[in-house]
Amino acid sequence: MAIARAIAQRPEIILADEPISSLDPVSARSVLETLKNANEKYGITVVSNLHQLDYVLKYLLSMMETVQMAVLALILSVTIAFPASLFASRNTLNIIIPGNHRLARFLKNGIYTAVRFFANLSRSINEIIWALLFVSAVGLGPMPGILALGIHTSGVLIKLFSEGIETVQQEPIDALAATGAGFIKVICYAVIPQITPFFVSMTLYRLESDVRSATILGFTGAGGIGIFLFDKLRGYENHDVTTILIIIVITVAVIDRISAAIRTRYT
Repeated sequence: MAIARAIAQRPEIILADEPISSLDPVSARSVLETLKNANEKYGITVVSNLHQLDYVLKYLLSMMETVQMAVLALILSVTIAFPASLFASRNTLNIIIPGNHRLARFLKNGIYTAVRFFANLSRSINEIIWALLFVSAVGLGPMPGILALGIHTSGVLIKLFSEGIETVQQEPIDALAATGAGFIKVICYAVIPQITPFFVSMTLYRLESDVRSATILGFTGAGGIGIFLFDKLRGYENHDVTTILIIIVITVAVIDRISAAIRTRYT
């Protein structure tokens, strides 16, 4: 009633301190809609102080969904990228397919070219394009976001992992192969120990990147906090946009600190 009386007097400015405190959600929305109409219809400047913890909780939960999307996408991409990178590196491919006869050369060239082509294709197409394709295929929600990030990141990691593998020292590989060890033992005991620090560092870097990318994929309907961010941007609800951006920045900063601690331990 106090707000209605104030609007009826047509003031130039309304100072509303906690106008929806202790109100139920329906009444709170009605009051906020009234203040919004006062600004849009009568040009009254509305300055309001709100503490809507339920909104913050909703955004935090959606941010958790975004992080979960990024983590699941990273698991998918590493599952694809690690074995694929062994076939995209000349030195490990020579271990898996030994020999230099015509058939061996044909197989190695064909597999190497196919894996490299997949890596180039998957990382050349932006995550948003992948998300739009998967949204049309599987519908709205987190799943298309996970698939989009997973496919794109797998291409990036295949390139990074394969280049890391090609820089390993050849002497341990030759020494173990000379003992008659199979390619699995050579890779497990001569290749992986050399590249583990690099793999961990690149994987954690992609996790940070995927969290940032996952916030944007919500613009396509692919789940996460990006859905709310896109909605609030369209409605010019800058106070909510600011809250969402603060949550995103804090989340990325926390992940960065955790990643730094893990890198320090394993690199």
